[in-house]
Amino acid sequence: MTKTDSQPLFQHKFLAQWLILCVTLAAIGGIIVYMLVQQYHSIDSRERERLMSTARIVDKNMFFHLDGINRALEGIREDLPVFRAAGWKSTNRRLKWLSDIMPAVRTLLIIDAEGKILASDREELIGRNFSMRMYFKTPRMHPDPKMLYVSPPFITVNNVLGMALTRVIQGPDGEFAGIVAAIFDPKYFATTLSSVLYAPGMWSALAHSDGTPYLFEPEPEGQANGGSVQAGLVFNRYFQSGHDEDVLTGIVYAADENMVAFHNIKPDKVLMDKYLVVGVGRSLTSVYADWKQNAVAKLAIFGTTTLLLFAGLFLYQQRQKYFDRKAEEAAAAIRDSEENFRILFDKSADAILLVDSSGTIVDTNEVACERYKYSKEEFRGMRIEQLDSPSSAMLVDERIGMINKSGMAVFEVEHITKDGLVIPVEVSSRKIIRGDATLFLSSCRDITERKALEKTLAAEKERLAVTLRSIGDAVVVTDLDGRITLLNTAAEHITGWAIRDALGRPHQDVFNIIDVSTREKCDDPVDKVLQTGLIAGLANNVALIRKDGKELRIADSAAPIRDKDSKIVGVALVFRDVTAQCRMEEELHKVQRLESLGLLAGGLAHDFNNLLTAIIGNISFAKILIEEGHKAYERLTAAETAAARATNITHQLLTFASGGAPIKEAASIADVVKETAEFVLLGSNVKCEYHIGENLWNVEIDRGQIARVFNNLIVNAMQAMSGGGVIDVNFENLTITENQTASIAPGNYVRITVSDSGVGIERDTLAKIFDPYFTTKKQGSGLGLAAVYSIIKRHDGEITVASTPGQGTTFIIYLPATKQAVVMENAGGPVNMNGQGRVLVMDDEALVRDIAGEILALLGYDVSFAEDGLNAINTYKNAAAENKPFSFVIMDLTVPGGMGGKEAVQNILEADPSATVIVSSGYSSDPIMSEYKQYGFKGVITKPYTVQRMSEAIADAFSSMGQA
Repeated sequence: MTKTDSQPLFQHKFLAQWLILCVTLAAIGGIIVYMLVQQYHSIDSRERERLMSTARIVDKNMFFHLDGINRALEGIREDLPVFRAAGWKSTNRRLKWLSDIMPAVRTLLIIDAEGKILASDREELIGRNFSMRMYFKTPRMHPDPKMLYVSPPFITVNNVLGMALTRVIQGPDGEFAGIVAAIFDPKYFATTLSSVLYAPGMWSALAHSDGTPYLFEPEPEGQANGGSVQAGLVFNRYFQSGHDEDVLTGIVYAADENMVAFHNIKPDKVLMDKYLVVGVGRSLTSVYADWKQNAVAKLAIFGTTTLLLFAGLFLYQQRQKYFDRKAEEAAAAIRDSEENFRILFDKSADAILLVDSSGTIVDTNEVACERYKYSKEEFRGMRIEQLDSPSSAMLVDERIGMINKSGMAVFEVEHITKDGLVIPVEVSSRKIIRGDATLFLSSCRDITERKALEKTLAAEKERLAVTLRSIGDAVVVTDLDGRITLLNTAAEHITGWAIRDALGRPHQDVFNIIDVSTREKCDDPVDKVLQTGLIAGLANNVALIRKDGKELRIADSAAPIRDKDSKIVGVALVFRDVTAQCRMEEELHKVQRLESLGLLAGGLAHDFNNLLTAIIGNISFAKILIEEGHKAYERLTAAETAAARATNITHQLLTFASGGAPIKEAASIADVVKETAEFVLLGSNVKCEYHIGENLWNVEIDRGQIARVFNNLIVNAMQAMSGGGVIDVNFENLTITENQTASIAPGNYVRITVSDSGVGIERDTLAKIFDPYFTTKKQGSGLGLAAVYSIIKRHDGEITVASTPGQGTTFIIYLPATKQAVVMENAGGPVNMNGQGRVLVMDDEALVRDIAGEILALLGYDVSFAEDGLNAINTYKNAAAENKPFSFVIMDLTVPGGMGGKEAVQNILEADPSATVIVSSGYSSDPIMSEYKQYGFKGVITKPYTVQRMSEAIADAFSSMGQA
């Protein structure tokens, strides 16, 4: 081929390069545009979901306040007879108290049928006439006692934007008698609306269902109080749609378009004449700001890259033209020597290249032309590196030097055919001296099949490695000598050994296992597999000692690895960490044992408490009937003390019963522990040192139950340090985050650590100390620490223990923290012996009825009795019909085989809503004793009774009703 003939070939080749480049750049540009469009839609979809989720959060918050305000209005309406009897001044104070505890309410009003304000938490409004207010006019025109009226926004007399919730007051004949109303506090809702704004350019709004906006947060510029804000086109579109929720885009109150999520606030359980609408929006400019910057940046990079590629291809083609001309000239210069080695070349099965000392191909055989798709003319003058792949071409000079030095060399390279096919070859090259010229005769054998086989083997090995790394269980592989040959990622994590450190080591160094119960080394599963050739499972009580010394409970098996002839060539250990599972199972077994004990304990506590009620009540009654100086007074006091100690037994039993629910109140745990410890350690040679963290949180606890917890722990610590010593008690605030620990729910806790330096607890004993009836003391009951465990669990807390024999024991307790303030208790007052009125006592035990009657009679009351709830209901109704009503009723909560106090109090309250009923029990399967007011009771008294306790319970019941 002449130079003139080859020119079109060059032009076609260069044109193809330009075409490929343009097509590639067009494809890349299309991909970039497609990705930007997809990203745009993704941002749009995600933002719509986030805005709607935020609107639903506001809806839940508003539902909570609407439901609370509705209940408060219903309560005010139901208590109007009591308010009128007590006087409006007392009512104003009650309304003030209600508005203070409801942050969403600014003002509470009681308005008569003429629009005059009868009572309010704001005294400056009393006596004013609000008959022209829409929240008064609407219920007056269409009175419905079941309806909660929601007024449109309005400006209050104090120039504050308001919205009212109203309930109708009916007269004796069902006529309209006025309203009770609650006015929203816009500042509170402004705070709520602000709290959900999670990104720049956001706003949130609250509107009335008639289309009137109530609040915008943040307020638009120049729109004071939100009263004159125009809802905008997007609000109008939503109200016209009639949907309960939707996401729209459009103009709100500025030129910029917004994406707005709307949600109707319609509580299911509240009948409302109108509803509220929450809107959460964000400027579209803000939503897509990052996307626009990203799009500009990508397009700029693409444009710059395009220009650089065009310039690079142009320079490359100029250089390629130069080399092509040189190669053609070289080929023409040596064309006459083609026949020199023709016979030898043609007889070879391998491709043969004759190369001069500069690396230029002088001649080839027909096999080379067939294999590489080049003609002999194309081969002549071609540099050997042009045939090599880029990585092989870099070593051409090195290979030529090696052949010059030793006379011959064998090496592997990659050759590229004319059509771009890459062929791996094995080159055997020998130096030939021909006259003054040095040539290299290179025989090139195609080793594609051999390389494919090697690649297949390597790929199989890589797949095996990837599979092992991906397995969630740990895998350790050993050879026949038990030395480590492989660890997967899970095994590295569980054992603490990196594969580079473990390879070649005896497997016992990495897989160091012991029996948890005996602390002895377990039988070697690798030896067992090698001896038997069978799969060997691990026992359930196996622990792995990690490299760092930490113990993990593990489970699974060891299996033999066999070759294609079924010959064992190694062992595979497969195991997983079951530490958390074992701990959970142990906790579950512990709870199940306590629940079984609780079934028995509840019944025993009920019967025992009734007996103690009669004993302690009679002793208390007898002490009041005699002088303190009397000889029998001291004996009665001793008997009372002994009975009180018996009461502690019922407390221990109740701890395990399903009804031992704590009666919680906010308290300072440090104060409770100090009081308990000072009493227990009085006169001993042991003292407590306290370390209290700064701003220690309060906890919500049953003071009596928690006092018993620390009484047990302090007593145990004192007995462990028979020679005296110091008990360290630490208090600190702690926040548990998600997934931080499996046994404790996320939240705020107070952690209390009680440490002694006593004899400590043996490992075998440590796992059983919370079991019922387990004790190491000669006179111990085995209920102390079991009760501690049960009490902490009932407080939604956690308790753990750590001990080293001879060094001491540490108990760690977690109790949930509360934001409630501690309410100071009043000291017990004198017994009121001047009671008046009739009292009904309901109890299934005759002994309890008898002592309760004696105590109440001593306190000045006329007492009647009932054996069960049905008898009590009939007796109460008959007394009311005979105009001899009871002043109050004391009811036993649990009546075996009959109606108890829970059912009976509802029947009595239906007949007489103002009835005063006190609940009494020593045991309950319901949480009524701690939440008695929710069930209609006005007071509570626990068995056993004393004169002092009975007097205080009656006083507390009437005090909670606002009576003297």
